[in-house]
Amino acid sequence: MSRVKNYWGVSLVLVLLLNGMAMAEETLIDINRAIELSQQENIELAMAGLELANAELDYQKNKLSNLATASRVVELQGELAIIKARENYRQIKNKVIIETIGQFLQLIQLDREIAISEEEVELQKRKLQGVEAQVEVGYRGLLELFEQQREYQKALVALEKALDDLQQQLKELRMAICLEPEEEIVLPDLEEPMIWEAEEGSSFELALENNALMGIRERQITLASANLNRASVADTPKLELKKLANDLELANFNLVLEKQKLETAIQKNYYRYKQAIKNMDITRKAKRQALENLKIIREQETAGLVTKNDLLEGRVSLLKAEKAHLAAIINYYISQLQLKETMGIELEVVIDVQKKL
Repeated sequence: MSRVKNYWGVSLVLVLLLNGMAMAEETLIDINRAIELSQQENIELAMAGLELANAELDYQKNKLSNLATASRVVELQGELAIIKARENYRQIKNKVIIETIGQFLQLIQLDREIAISEEEVELQKRKLQGVEAQVEVGYRGLLELFEQQREYQKALVALEKALDDLQQQLKELRMAICLEPEEEIVLPDLEEPMIWEAEEGSSFELALENNALMGIRERQITLASANLNRASVADTPKLELKKLANDLELANFNLVLEKQKLETAIQKNYYRYKQAIKNMDITRKAKRQALENLKIIREQETAGLVTKNDLLEGRVSLLKAEKAHLAAIINYYISQLQLKETMGIELEVVIDVQKKL
């Protein structure tokens, strides 16, 4: 049952010592490298890049063809096509980055789930052994024995599922970034992140400034206005003029709707981000309390006041509290990325790593 390696972990050091030069042939893939590979290997992103390149080539070609007529309408159409292609590329690139980071963070969470399941199996096994011993001397009945056997089997099934889930998630990530057999994924240990400061009002202002779709809608207004002005000075039928006027009004409505959608998206993602920060604080306190409880149980176990099972239950409770806090940290990172994406900020890996010494 091999687990994913941790930076500077004891298991990694042991493997290095045991395998010696064989490890030199192995390539370790961390989260930064995985993001690079995901962008290199993603077909959808490659297609978007080619579409952007074609839009730029078409723009240059049409610009040369337009030298004689100097049509502003033709120029605007070319600019609009480039903006759309750039925005499509940006959105796909950000989706790939967020998905890759999400897969990595999910691996960390599954690795923690395995640790909890292992402790739970050990706890239920010890409880089963205790019940079996009591049944033999007549202190417990068969019904209680059957119940504890079910609990032990449930723990085994949960552990097996956690191991399978980890392997499946690893397989999906390896396929997504096209890893070779000798390339191995390594996971960081997440620590409490430095909070990225953001305000809802300034977030919306920055989103308006950076949002390419707003630029597209504004250029569509300019294009519709140019079409209407050109038709007005020409011998254009009234019905056609009315249609062009309607196109201009529709372009203005689309700009208003785009602004409303952006404002709604900022409000939702900002709310999620703030809730993620609060949840980190709540789970941090719960983890601290679970640690204090475990210290008390250890002292009581040393004094002979509680059993080994009580100590195991305390350890399981701490692991569950740590897992909940880890999930809160993961949710924080994802909600931060989603808010930044909506604001039009360039995404980057901001995951704090706590190296094991």
